[in-house]
Amino acid sequence: MPTCYPLRSMRAGVIILIFLSLVPIGLAQGARQTVPNAPIPDPDSDHITERNEWFFRGRLVPGKPSAELRRRAYQAKLQMRAQRAAALAAAHSEALASVSSVPWTTLGPVPLASDATGNGTQDYHQV
Repeated sequence: MPTCYPLRSMRAGVIILIFLSLVPIGLAQGARQTVPNAPIPDPDSDHITERNEWFFRGRLVPGKPSAELRRRAYQAKLQMRAQRAAALAAAHSEALASVSSVPWTTLGPVPLASDATGNGTQDYHQV
């Protein structure tokens, strides 16, 4: 029976280590732990109104609904897109007008004569 004692003590030690390692994990699973009615204010507490004010700073125009501002921005984008398309079309038509007076010449590729010898013994016609 003396050989069972080290195994039991090792098993008990492993169980204690598992229990001690699970306690911090269990405490860390929840959100911030706060004490109700704490006399000292927490400087890291959640400031909802200040956070909302910071978020909307520069995003709202007083007296104007945001939907109207988005509609105006979308209309301005469409107008700018139409102006750009018209400018590109005008530039393209000017480029075509200047190029149309130049005669057309092919640059290639062109068919090659396959007779490398010159005497017609290996003539495969145009390739």
